[in-house]
Amino acid sequence: MSDPDPGAETLDVRTAQAAVLTVMRLFRALERVDTGLTPQQYRILKLAAGGLVAAGYAQREAEAGDRRVVRLSLTAAGRAALERADAAYAGWLSPLVGATGDVAGVLEAIRGLDAAMDERRRARRGTA
Repeated sequence: MSDPDPGAETLDVRTAQAAVLTVMRLFRALERVDTGLTPQQYRILKLAAGGLVAAGYAQREAEAGDRRVVRLSLTAAGRAALERADAAYAGWLSPLVGATGDVAGVLEAIRGLDAAMDERRRARRGTA
C-alpha cells in the first residue's frame, strides 16, 4: 500500500469509523434496491460489460481469422438490464443526495473518492 499524501488532511479514528459505517450502510442499502441484477452483476456489467454470458447479458464473438481472440459484447437483454439498474440506482440515490442540500458538493466528494480509489489501486499494482 502506498504512503498517505503528507499534505493530505487526515481523519481522526472516530470520524473515520463513522465514515466507514456510513459507506457500509450505503452499500447495504444499495444491495436492497430492486434492479433485477445482483450488485456484483451490475458492477461487472458497468465496468467490463462481459462475463455474464450464461445469464444472457453478454455474448461471445469469435475474431475472424484468429480463433484465440474472443470478444464479449452486451446482448439486448444485457443492455436492458443495465438501463433498468441505472434507473433504479439513480432513483434511490437522487433523493438521498438531494436531501443533503449540497448535491454538487456530495457529487464532487464521491468523484474524489473514486479518483482516490483508482490511484490507490494503481499504486498497489505499481502502475502509478
